[in-house]
Amino acid sequence: MNQLFKPLAYHSLVPVPLRSRSLHISRTLAGVTVATYPEPGLTAGLSVIVGGGPRYETEGTAGAAHFLKNYTFMNNQKRKALRIVREAELTSAILSRTLTHEYLSAQVQFLKGDEDYFSEILSDVICRQTYEPHEFPQVHERTKWQTQDAKRHINVEGLEKAHQLAFRNGLGNPLFSSHQDLVDHVKVRMFAKTIFTSSNIVVVGRGVDHKALLGYVHLYFDLNDPEQIKHPSTYYGGDVRTMNTNQNAHCTMAFRGFSSGSSAYYASKVLQEVLGGGNHLKWTTEQCKLAAVKSQISNESEITSFSIGYSDIGLFGLQLNTPNHDMGKAVKLTMDALATLKTHITDDEMQRAKNIAKMNFMNIAQSRLDSMDFVGFSILNGNTGNFEDILGSIDNVQKQDLHKVASDILSSKPTSVTIGNLHSIPYLDQYFGGNTT
Repeated sequence: MNQLFKPLAYHSLVPVPLRSRSLHISRTLAGVTVATYPEPGLTAGLSVIVGGGPRYETEGTAGAAHFLKNYTFMNNQKRKALRIVREAELTSAILSRTLTHEYLSAQVQFLKGDEDYFSEILSDVICRQTYEPHEFPQVHERTKWQTQDAKRHINVEGLEKAHQLAFRNGLGNPLFSSHQDLVDHVKVRMFAKTIFTSSNIVVVGRGVDHKALLGYVHLYFDLNDPEQIKHPSTYYGGDVRTMNTNQNAHCTMAFRGFSSGSSAYYASKVLQEVLGGGNHLKWTTEQCKLAAVKSQISNESEITSFSIGYSDIGLFGLQLNTPNHDMGKAVKLTMDALATLKTHITDDEMQRAKNIAKMNFMNIAQSRLDSMDFVGFSILNGNTGNFEDILGSIDNVQKQDLHKVASDILSSKPTSVTIGNLHSIPYLDQYFGGNTT
């Protein structure tokens, strides 16, 4: 998301999807939502977004979402996996899949003119997957490898543990399956049955004729619509410390955030950029709060901020990677920097942060896969996913909005994940003077 240079040229490249009149949304008689927006050129894309990440797992289907993602494009009632892959290859198409805490998507990019065929392929993933037992060992091995790989990335592990502490169940369910020995193809099929319902699916096309896609979805997507139970998220917070003998330590410090699409969420995205931490400039030091913190500790340190929005709640926080002996000082300075934002933000800081926040969303609009999933997820949550409206919401953010967001964030109970030499790293209450409730 860090497209860095030629900002003036960038504005001339903003695609049609940023304009409100380009996004068309309809619904089939069966209740499946279809959204399209134009894209010039010879290629197009389709994505089926399903409200069915780990958040929707139950005790009986724990870990199934990750397995379900890896069953995508396997054998179904119409085609074997080999045929699907081979035909995609022969038509120069690219198949992909995505899993987040709240949604699963199956995506395809292809040459224009093949919309009918790939609409059918995606419908087979949703409506006619067989989840055959002989495929399960391959799916299990892929899932196991992905989970092990994720654990090797300290920021991913820290963020996953922060979700588990902050939300416990629901959004706290692991994105990477930690119940591999308890999942089988029957549980995956059971989980799929609960989420693959007509009102829980959005089909998004980019560079596809709306009327034609609406017809394909009506023809191919044969789904029932039982009521899906969605439990509201509750934020808890908490503290976990894990001993590690590496020279560098890790800390994820998070707080209650804001639901995606809300005005407070867009204000939090601006606040995130006031803090900074992203690599927007290649050859110089950024003028942001976290850059000032980093200048006071080791050059080996890395400090980043995040603001993640879900359908009914969010998570705002920071991730620090520093030598063990610097972690206490780094966290204290970072929390002090965040606390100053409750009362003091300059005009220049706010305008710079707004520009970067808008650029980040514009980069999503430019990316075919990211934009399709963003639009689909937004529609599932009752929003339009209109990028022009988002840019307007960011422009409307005022200083008092940022001050309030910072105050609301810090008023919630902290979520702290610490990994390192615990003998040299302070406890959570030492950062906050005993106030961790």
